[in-house]
Amino acid sequence: MPDIKNLQNKKSISLALVIPVLDEPEIFETLKSIYSCDLRDNRQIDVFVIVNHSSGANAEIKIKNSELYEMLKVFSFERSFDSPTHGKKNFKLHIIKAFDLDVRYAGVGLARKLAMDAAVEHFTETGCSDGIIASLDADTLVATNYIDTLLSTFEGSKISGASIYFEHPFENEDYDVKSSIIKYELYLRYYRHALAWLQHPYSHYAVGSAFVVRARDYKAVGGMNRRQAGEDFYFIQKLIAGRRFVELNSTAVYPSARISERTPFGTGQAVKSIIANGGEYSVYNFNAFLPLKPFFEGVVILFKVKSEMVDEYMKCQKEPLKSFLADSDFVDSVSELNDNTGNSEHFVKRFFDYFNAFKVLKYLNYAHSEFFEKQEVLTAARCLFNVIGLPAPSDELDALMMLRAIDKQC
Repeated sequence: MPDIKNLQNKKSISLALVIPVLDEPEIFETLKSIYSCDLRDNRQIDVFVIVNHSSGANAEIKIKNSELYEMLKVFSFERSFDSPTHGKKNFKLHIIKAFDLDVRYAGVGLARKLAMDAAVEHFTETGCSDGIIASLDADTLVATNYIDTLLSTFEGSKISGASIYFEHPFENEDYDVKSSIIKYELYLRYYRHALAWLQHPYSHYAVGSAFVVRARDYKAVGGMNRRQAGEDFYFIQKLIAGRRFVELNSTAVYPSARISERTPFGTGQAVKSIIANGGEYSVYNFNAFLPLKPFFEGVVILFKVKSEMVDEYMKCQKEPLKSFLADSDFVDSVSELNDNTGNSEHFVKRFFDYFNAFKVLKYLNYAHSEFFEKQEVLTAARCLFNVIGLPAPSDELDALMMLRAIDKQC
């Protein structure tokens, strides 16, 4: 057997992949996809699979998870260093059993956290001075250059993390699922590009199966949270604040487009909801984004000004932004920023850390509670395309493919 520790230490960076699993037979296709990746050298790639369920899970789920855990052990042995039928020697599968988790916290957030924490501990134990952790889901495939691209991107860089280009495969789905996933992915890209049009520094995708983080930065921001859904969004917000988070579009992951109820919201639930709603999918009205454009462009003038001028700036904003700011103690918040910043550049950075992507989301929900009605996703996308100078898409698929093409070129 090769000396894995020495193999790792010859390289400047190590990679661990983490995958939460809850009654997920597709995990074997995900693992095969990973094992089929190109590898430029013989360093070890560690894969942490955490089979998990809560103490409140029904008996059928618990039985299926127990069976899956045993199947994963067989799968691991068949590809291990000691097996005569092993495959590539540089993949090491770590199977974690996390059964009967506290029902108050159990969910994808806790499972992802436990697996990522285990990867950090593994890096420490094996003496890896620099490691990266990639987050996947159990129904997600990866491009063949996925591993090499992650390694080459982080080696010799100061990047803290990256959002990885994704596409939901839908070619082989039935009409309802295909139509629904096109609309949902279009919404994800519409929302991100709307933030980019606003020049908001937090305009990054936050998809649980499509991000990677440097281990030391993972620890620096306090690790993954235990949220039962949306854990990726909140975690990535903390990484973005360091301004070393990037979009990585030279490889790809392919999350499943299927219906799922494993989390309270997300891709599977969105597809289910769209189908149940007869194919209609309403999203944030693009007009709600418009007041943010001049507001963000002018914030630098608030540096070191008196509270009266901040109040005047707030009152000059269009509704519903003006009301939202007033309800959010905007004047006091800006005064606090001014008390703790020494130059305008630092002030603007701190301002967007205050008015981050979560704050934008709160504003949009506020705006749609009284001032705006949501739009069909194609209508909203056409409004976006108009302001960024793209031709109006003919349908949702046309809009999606145009935004995919833009992302690939970034």
